[in-house]
Amino acid sequence: MYEFYPLVVTGAIVGLFSIVLLAAYLSVKDKKQSMGFERQMGDREIMGRLMHYAKPYRKQFALVGGVMLFSIAYDILYLCAGGYAAKDGTENYLKGAGRSVC
Repeated sequence: MYEFYPLVVTGAIVGLFSIVLLAAYLSVKDKKQSMGFERQMGDREIMGRLMHYAKPYRKQFALVGGVMLFSIAYDILYLCAGGYAAKDGTENYLKGAGRSVC
């Protein structure tokens, strides 16, 4: 279980930020008009316009997305492999010394 602590701590930090941002959104969700927030376009139309500008760069977006996924997978597998290697090395060391593995 010790080898998963970095993942648990990272997940807890990301979850905490998500909860804080969700609470901030929910607190201003119905107060937009009173704050002077007036928008004439819907979200779908805004995203459509932005995607129009991003269309020439879709290969670069795909490359960056793939590199990000690879980096995330590598980080997770590196932590898991390091934890398993440390656990196996400790068990082998204790077996070689004639001590119990518990």
